[in-house]
Amino acid sequence: MSIMMIAILLAAAAAESIDGVKINDRIERYAIAGDTSRQLIRQMNQLGPLDHTTGKRMQGYLAWNVFWNFSYTMQSGNCVLTDVDVRLDVVITLPEWVPSARSDAALEQGWPDYVARLTEHEEGHRAIAIRAAKSVRDVLRTTPSRPACKEMDSFANQAAQAALQGYAQADNEYDRLTRHGETQGVRLP
Repeated sequence: MSIMMIAILLAAAAAESIDGVKINDRIERYAIAGDTSRQLIRQMNQLGPLDHTTGKRMQGYLAWNVFWNFSYTMQSGNCVLTDVDVRLDVVITLPEWVPSARSDAALEQGWPDYVARLTEHEEGHRAIAIRAAKSVRDVLRTTPSRPACKEMDSFANQAAQAALQGYAQADNEYDRLTRHGETQGVRLP
């Protein structure tokens, strides 16, 4: 998939709702400089986004958060959830490099493919985030009624939090299996 196609898909998704989950996508870039692969890697190791789980700087990174709101009302003597709203905020951070007249020609030629593959890897994290948001949506939509509404808020929020369990681990496992995108071709020439 070309970098332009991925950018178009992300831009389209910014105004999109997938299966009842509103998704807000944003791409951020950080500038790097250098004329060789080694120099760019050094720059990314110094300036790249921080993975707060590992404390390491990454070449690219996807951060996501799931938010939810709901209302509840009494129906037939029980409190039920109504108006479930789930939102997923996604921020992809990628390097931005402008070659100079002294830049390695193979690096300059290979840079677009590197960014496309890095973006594709981050899209894998996005897919995990979407599954997490859908899980919250499903749990809230199927939350059983409660005898009193004062219990519902706490009960529903705990159910949504429980639905998110495991998705951070899925992100880590995805990175382990792909070696942070290496098996997907994320490497500089």
